[in-house]
Amino acid sequence: MKPLISIIVLTYNQEATIGRTLGFLVSQRTEYPIEIVVTDDCSSDRTAEICRQYADRYPTLIRFHRNATNLGLVENYFRTFERCRGELIADCAGDDCWTQNAYLDQRIRLLEQHPEAQLVFSPWIEVSNNGDEKPCGPDETDRPTEGSQTVSGRLLLRELLASKRPRPLHLSAIIYRGDTVSKLLKSRREDICNEEFGCEDTPTLAALLSRGDAVWFDRPTLRYTVSDDSITGTRDHRKAALTYSRFVVAHYRLARIYGVPLSYIRRAQSRKADFALRMAQKSGDRKLLRRIVEVFKREGVSLGWKGCMIRFISKLLG
Repeated sequence: MKPLISIIVLTYNQEATIGRTLGFLVSQRTEYPIEIVVTDDCSSDRTAEICRQYADRYPTLIRFHRNATNLGLVENYFRTFERCRGELIADCAGDDCWTQNAYLDQRIRLLEQHPEAQLVFSPWIEVSNNGDEKPCGPDETDRPTEGSQTVSGRLLLRELLASKRPRPLHLSAIIYRGDTVSKLLKSRREDICNEEFGCEDTPTLAALLSRGDAVWFDRPTLRYTVSDDSITGTRDHRKAALTYSRFVVAHYRLARIYGVPLSYIRRAQSRKADFALRMAQKSGDRKLLRRIVEVFKREGVSLGWKGCMIRFISKLLG
């Protein structure tokens, strides 16, 4: 039977957590046909071995693939997406976990009740290295008004690209319609699967929100693990500079693609741009600093006063 929903699980060197993640996903109580599409991005530890064990134990439920070489987050995500057979797509990283095994059906029914919506979104729980938990999700202005279950996709798109805090959506706390992403991958792949963006979540969410509304589910559905070596949590100055500069580029380009006024995103993105330049400066890599300065100039990125000072000093140093 063809699955209605495909659950994407990307993993890399997560032998300590991937078993927990897969164990929870196979325990989902659902009346709908599902598949769990797992991709290991050429891990060097026992991650692939653990994934194979689960795939052998649940052959009708789990489809496992191991990349021969490391593709990186962006390419790995969209290649995995293209292997999915479901009309609907959900997401759970190899070190994260959903909160309940009965919430899947409730969210699918919301999408069935709202054919005009592209996705259903919910709050989530952020878990730190020491186990502290913090509730996360959109504030009241990004939730439905009284008497409604949906929020304007254009409103959420604008808030997403402005890097509003609290962040309105998390890719692993939504279920979305796969046909929008599938069509874009075929027609304008660079608008969504682009290594220069450095991420898979923001371009995916932007594409979906530009084409329809979002349905609100008011219970937390995800436990999101924040680790020191995550993309945004890294203490490596060079890695942080590259990550945040790519994020800034992604937000500027996506704003232009989907018609969000740059005036709305400049303030938040200038802070990120300043941070990227500061991390590049701290790394001691002058070539990296000059390259990021050039990229920001090409993309028309506005800088704060700190970023302008760093840019000026980099020119003096050559």
